[in-house]
Amino acid sequence: MRALLVQQGLQDALLAEKNLPSTMQENEKAELLEKAHSAIILSLGDTVLRKVAKAKSTAELWLKLESLYMTKSLAN
Repeated sequence: MRALLVQQGLQDALLAEKNLPSTMQENEKAELLEKAHSAIILSLGDTVLRKVAKAKSTAELWLKLESLYMTKSLAN
């Protein structure tokens, strides 16, 4: 998923909105965040989408996906 966002130039959206470059205008930030959010949502299956449906921001969505699927231990 990260590779897809990098390819589309949306990797900065994984940062919280306050961490985006200050040189970006507000409308550019909003567009970047919305594009990244929709790219992630469109890449998810129904089961996963149900688990992360309450996430409102791109960063929140990404953190939720990481908490669900990143390896935390050998048993995971």
